[in-house]
Amino acid sequence: MVMKPTSAIPTAADIMLRDPVCLRPDMEVEDAVKTLLRKRISGAPVVEHDRLVGIFSERDALAAMAGALYDSQPNGPVSAHMRRNMVTISPDTDLFVIASRFERDPVRRLPVVDADGRLLGLVLRSTALAALVARTASAAAHPAPAKTLYERVAERLAEP
Repeated sequence: MVMKPTSAIPTAADIMLRDPVCLRPDMEVEDAVKTLLRKRISGAPVVEHDRLVGIFSERDALAAMAGALYDSQPNGPVSAHMRRNMVTISPDTDLFVIASRFERDPVRRLPVVDADGRLLGLVLRSTALAALVARTASAAAHPAPAKTLYERVAERLAEP
């Protein structure tokens, strides 16, 4: 994670994973699950022609695989089991909005998309948390400046 050296609030573009593992909608569920396990990730965006079309997570994989095994049916493609209603953010979404999205929505990852729905990157919940910790440490290292003599005198004059 690379953050701007300025005091500006970081945005999704500053903290996103720029080359996330992606799945295809026509990929077989079993192959997608093997990818998740091999890469040690809990979910991935599903992309078709550079556009985000869904999210496939461990939760989706469990339902697909258990259902197929129970019914003695093939798992089918990722497109049959992925979630299409996803929370997405734009590259200019600031860290505080990102944190509130993670707090409000039960997701572990937020796809970053442009106006045309092209996937630009992924902000993970852990990455957002790390960025907040870095901001907290930065704020502690740079405390507010001491009050000027004028400010202290004005406060004294304002006291009853």
